Amino acid sequence: MGLITEKEIEDFYQANKAQMRGEEADFRQKIRAFLQQQRLTARREQFVVTLRSQGKVVVRLESPPVIRVEVSIEGAPFRGSAEAPVTLVEFSEFQCPFCHRVQATLTQVLERYPGKVKLVYRDFPIDALHPMARRAAEAARCAQDQGKFWEHHDTLFSHFLQAAPDDLKEYAQKVGMDVTKFESCLSGGVYKATVQRDFDEGTRLGVTGTPAFFINGRPLQGSQPFEVFARVIDEDLARTR
Repeated sequence: MGLITEKEIEDFYQANKAQMRGEEADFRQKIRAFLQQQRLTARREQFVVTLRSQGKVVVRLESPPVIRVEVSIEGAPFRGSAEAPVTLVEFSEFQCPFCHRVQATLTQVLERYPGKVKLVYRDFPIDALHPMARRAAEAARCAQDQGKFWEHHDTLFSHFLQAAPDDLKEYAQKVGMDVTKFESCLSGGVYKATVQRDFDEGTRLGVTGTPAFFINGRPLQGSQPFEVFARVIDEDLARTR
């Protein structure tokens, strides 16, 4: 696996510098570690997928027990059937480029497994890298009050580098919200505690970066390819049958 290059760090920094506050050198070190971890996780999972597709070895050993954790979804917005046998919980944030990248994969998952997968969204804003992410998370929860969470969610990810207060107001107008109620909710900090509770829950579960997933409680880290999600989902569907 190649190391993160200075160009990759520079590209990430230039794309996000307007949202960063503090010493540039400190941010560059954090960016390097963040990108390296994301690349390591993605390469590891892709390697496993490749081995599975090419391997002809018959495994006669029993698989080790699957580790599952209990993840709360109370009050969290979701897509898919409420009664779906597979619950896919996403810990994410609206300014993370990897979270933006994985949205197309999650759409593919819901299309491939209609009625079988429920996608639940929970907030995990990383303030050190994306200072505006927490405010965007609160804005999406205010949108949820008006039944517009997913429309606002999709708009935020479509413009994930733009989350200034005026941008959030513009997105609220764009998806047809009552802007006065939206601004009152946001300025009043109605969902500050909710977003922090999500972050605390993610930390307790071992989340250190975004996106992070739990498929029926099974942890999966990073912006993984569709095949990785499908393998875990298929295993759990077979188990529930």
